[in-house]
Amino acid sequence: MALSFLQELRDSKNLPLPVKTAVISPWLDITLDNPLIKIAKKADVLLPVETLKQTGIRYRGSLASDHPFVSPIYGDWDNLGKILIFSGTEDIMTPDCDLLAEKAGSFKGTELIYKKGAGMFHNWILIPCRETDATLDLIVSYFLDEGENLKMRFDPWRAEPHFGL
Repeated sequence: MALSFLQELRDSKNLPLPVKTAVISPWLDITLDNPLIKIAKKADVLLPVETLKQTGIRYRGSLASDHPFVSPIYGDWDNLGKILIFSGTEDIMTPDCDLLAEKAGSFKGTELIYKKGAGMFHNWILIPCRETDATLDLIVSYFLDEGENLKMRFDPWRAEPHFGL
């Protein structure tokens, strides 16, 4: 829900926006109604879609399911600064990340960098493994403005079975 907060922070105009934001496996649509999630759920052994849908209903309370507070994909993505999003091919949140990345070309004042790791599952960053180390290194590079280094190190991700360095 960090991306919902980012939209609300921009709209409140009371505090400055962060220059950069990084998120991993964001839940962008509380309904999980993207038809591609039905395919993705076969690979995601961690997140039970039906249970998450029920959790989403309880979480949103009286808000409409497309309200940006609970489904940031439906919010205004303009003027949010630089956003780095990671997801994995084995994560049911990825179809909505893919959808957001497709829309990113129409955003004004928002630069979206989207990276999808082959074989990665929801929140792999919590597991001590080489992919976690690589992801953390990339996030640090992103925040330290090592853009060229970041770009070069990201390119192989889609082709490799793992993120690699």
